[in-house]
Amino acid sequence: MKKIIYILLIILTILGLWYFVIKSHDYQVSFESKNPKGIIYEHIAQWNGGKPFSHHVLKNIEKTPFHSITQDYTFSKDSTMRIDWELKKKNDSITKVKGYFTSMNSSLNQRFKILFGKANFASQSIDFSKKLKMYIERQNERFKLSKIDTANFEYRKYIYRTVSTTIDNKAKKMLMENGMIMNYMFQNELSLDGYPFLELTSWDKTTDSIQFNFCYPIKKRHISTNNSIVYSEKDPFKSLRIIYNGNFRTSHLAWYAYDDYFEKNNEKKKLLPIEVFLNDPQQGGDELTWRTEIYLPISNN
Repeated sequence: MKKIIYILLIILTILGLWYFVIKSHDYQVSFESKNPKGIIYEHIAQWNGGKPFSHHVLKNIEKTPFHSITQDYTFSKDSTMRIDWELKKKNDSITKVKGYFTSMNSSLNQRFKILFGKANFASQSIDFSKKLKMYIERQNERFKLSKIDTANFEYRKYIYRTVSTTIDNKAKKMLMENGMIMNYMFQNELSLDGYPFLELTSWDKTTDSIQFNFCYPIKKRHISTNNSIVYSEKDPFKSLRIIYNGNFRTSHLAWYAYDDYFEKNNEKKKLLPIEVFLNDPQQGGDELTWRTEIYLPISNN
């Protein structure tokens, strides 16, 4: 009997050390959501805890693009919780999200309360996760993605301007460049020959900084009269293609679908897609009818 008690005490001691000392978090919540990891990752990074963005309560501390993100959530003057989000692909359409919650002010006290079922911290963590899941679902309703297929990108003559910005400011920069390029085309009597497109030339996933060429196809060859506007030609090529329906501000969400596709197939590929915009957003209408075709050259390794 003494031996059994002794063994039980050792087990309880080990469990106590793990629970109160070694365990890295106070509480864990998990849920599932549709769409690739990169899209869910961006929704989490952009969320503000259900509060107006004029009052920031969430701060991103550390990020591993498309896989994990650490946030601090300040829900009262002297109460902050840290959340470590982990994203894992469950299948082709479902991402599993795990949140590890830790009190930054009274972690040990919260663990005692959770152990005896008396902690508000657990219910706060669950409520926080439910609100996040609802936010993600609302965001997912604002766009549609097709399955990845193959298509030919046709030959184009075009002029372009090179733009450096962040993903969040992509659409704003395009709007600014649109007026400048259209004015140049008018002054040089150039006719549009197809839909404007964006050619991504660099993308830092950690900082979300990007560089792209904003391109307008034209009908004839042209010698540029402006140092910031360049003439070029693009030969046809075979590519992967995704159809994105939604506001052009978030058309980059399709890039994450490519990233998910290559991870599934154990391929490493440089993700520098081309976006072709088939609608004029200034004409308004239902954003879900706006169409962007996102091409990725198959030969681009």
